[in-house]
Amino acid sequence: MAPARRKSGSPGMNPALAGLLILVAFLGVLLTLELTGKTDLGLRSLWSGGREVRAANTVPVVLSQQPLQPGDEVTVAGLWNPQQGTYNHAFVDRARVAERNYLARPEDVVGRVLRRPKPAGQAFVESDFLPPGSPPGITGLVPDDMKSLSIEVDRVPDLALLAFGDRFDLRRTVEVDDSARRMAREILESRTRVSESDRLRLSAIAQGSEPVLVAQAGVVLRPSKGGKTRDERIVVAVHPDDLNRLIAAVDGQGDLHCSPRKKRADGLYERVEVVEIDPLAEYAWVLEISREVELIHGDESLFSSVPTPRGGSDEVARVEAAAKVAGDQD
Repeated sequence: MAPARRKSGSPGMNPALAGLLILVAFLGVLLTLELTGKTDLGLRSLWSGGREVRAANTVPVVLSQQPLQPGDEVTVAGLWNPQQGTYNHAFVDRARVAERNYLARPEDVVGRVLRRPKPAGQAFVESDFLPPGSPPGITGLVPDDMKSLSIEVDRVPDLALLAFGDRFDLRRTVEVDDSARRMAREILESRTRVSESDRLRLSAIAQGSEPVLVAQAGVVLRPSKGGKTRDERIVVAVHPDDLNRLIAAVDGQGDLHCSPRKKRADGLYERVEVVEIDPLAEYAWVLEISREVELIHGDESLFSSVPTPRGGSDEVARVEAAAKVAGDQD
């Protein structure tokens, strides 16, 4: 009997071996992505037997573990990463660390006070901090040439829209006090000789609201948290010349309006001279129409209103003498 012929062609691949090869290729792709930082599946720790894997020429740089605010003192708790079991850190290329001046060690940042906000997961640089030894809280954030003040968030709603470090001007809108007009009208009505033009001039003075500049180039030190917390206060710093005026405006009546200022790279902000408003200024002419002269009758004294002279001190003396003679004749 003739032996059976083998079929021509290559033998088929073992299905189990093919599946193993596919699995190895898949794990290789995942490990490559993990090592390049494209994924975070814990394969680096598994591959290294639980040890961290770092590329060549990298150094560990400490990172913030949670958001930190200006005036906060950096603590161990603020840097500790429970998942890593140590300070929160990342491996950064050594040249980049030198270029950015990152503070790599925890002891470089623990105990320091921040001068600006620091989101979670960011490295620290020296400019993030106030000078060593600065006290935590608002005190260290107040610029040397300014004074701090806290304002209820509801008092200046527009101020709640600003962030830390933003500059602003504050204006107060107040109703003009009508007491000066009433006093001027009473003075005119008490006189016997008042021209119709003077009466018309008094009635033509318009009354209404007037915006008054109360603070210039203030800076936000503690912004609003954005919620509706009862009694929430915003902390700002203003120029010493504006402090008393701003306190009076906050405690007084009238609306306060905030005007943000454009940020400047040099940090220098111009100020304008604030002109004090005298409510009697526009009624001064009423007092100048006449002057009060004392008329003496023996032991009695009477004050009378006479026209204001225009010729200086000599004419003043002459008018007063004439008024005295007239009183004596009476």
